[in-house]
Amino acid sequence: MSAGSLQRTTLGPYRLAGFLGAGGMGEVYRAVEVQTGRVVALKVLVQTARGGDQANRFRDEARIQSAMKHPAIAELHEYFEVDGLPCIAMEFVDGDTLDAVLRRRGPLPAQEALRLFADIVDAVGYLHQRGVIHRDIKSTNVKLTESGGVKLLDFGIAKSAGSPKLTATGSVVGTLHYLSPEQLRTGVAEARSDIWSLGVLLYELVTGRLPFDGDGLGILTERILRGVFRPASAAAGGSSRDVDRIIGRCLTVGLDGRYASAEALLTDVRQCLARDVPRPAVLAEDIRALQRHSGELLLAARRHGPLVASASVAGVAVIFLLHTLLATPTPRQPASGDTASVVERVPAIAARGAADALGPAEGERAQGGTHRVLLDVFEGSADVELAGRRLGATPVPITARLHDSVFVTLRQRGFVDTTVMVEFTENRHAHTVRMRALTDPDGQI
Repeated sequence: MSAGSLQRTTLGPYRLAGFLGAGGMGEVYRAVEVQTGRVVALKVLVQTARGGDQANRFRDEARIQSAMKHPAIAELHEYFEVDGLPCIAMEFVDGDTLDAVLRRRGPLPAQEALRLFADIVDAVGYLHQRGVIHRDIKSTNVKLTESGGVKLLDFGIAKSAGSPKLTATGSVVGTLHYLSPEQLRTGVAEARSDIWSLGVLLYELVTGRLPFDGDGLGILTERILRGVFRPASAAAGGSSRDVDRIIGRCLTVGLDGRYASAEALLTDVRQCLARDVPRPAVLAEDIRALQRHSGELLLAARRHGPLVASASVAGVAVIFLLHTLLATPTPRQPASGDTASVVERVPAIAARGAADALGPAEGERAQGGTHRVLLDVFEGSADVELAGRRLGATPVPITARLHDSVFVTLRQRGFVDTTVMVEFTENRHAHTVRMRALTDPDGQI
């Protein structure tokens, strides 16, 4: 059977209207659901892959993708079989892959690249929180939508705790240019292997080329294993040193040097995006980023020592405090017993940012026994309310007395309102909440 030979045929409830492409296991068609007129992408397992492991992998792909409900992940509608032919009907994304966009336009402006990349990282973090490793993140597996968003595609080699053991020990799955050193050495991928692939993708977005290349398989493999690549800022004039630092952490050969999570990576990406906002907003975001414990900026401050860190943070704090006093009205003082007293005000945020740079113990003493927790959500940004009063949009730093706890309500469009208890203990510096989508009744909070 030749590629695309199923065009103009009917499979189950779908009429195949056009051939979109083929991969190692399947062919993808643009199809129309006959009864409703809904347009879908229909993936069909090719005849040569229908036996044994490939069929099991195809079913596992459907199982994993069907459980994913995220705005940057293509939605799976159903899995079915027709006369022994496995089929997956999924959301049809009417747009080009990022690979096609780069080939047509060349490197993307840094801010556009970071905006798209942030959505991809958010989607990957969503997968990781559910125990799924994608293992095939690359520019041909991400589509740019008509609205300017992105959709992560192709879960053909994704793996979760429930995936059957299909790959022989030591064998490698994935696309070579995006594979991490540990995958090349052992064939085993973990969440931080996806972080490596994300680093390759960001490099590709801002330079229009791949970081690791070579005239032969041996040279390419050696460069990946050694982590040798030209900085993006040198390969493309539009890139920045901040982007270099992000890519460098993603493409660190040793796992311990890489970002520990997609959330930590997203922290730094958002910080880079904030720097092109008008100055007052940038200062606010800088202070907020300095308070995060997973971001590059805070890690860099800690590497330079407490004194330098506290001086640099305090400098930002003083500038922002002056702007706040001159440009904004004095905030309402809470009445006695008002539970909103834990709300972070801008000058207080700045002061606590400086205290943070001193380290947990010194910072606690500087704040008189108070403790700060950064409240965030895994997807997008949510409004935070305390006792009916809006604190702001996540990520929001909240301060209370050590060992206290407060209840806050998170509200986000498209998600169920969520009330959580935030505890202020010595070892808790961040509290990140998984909100349940309105369309995902089985989701976990």
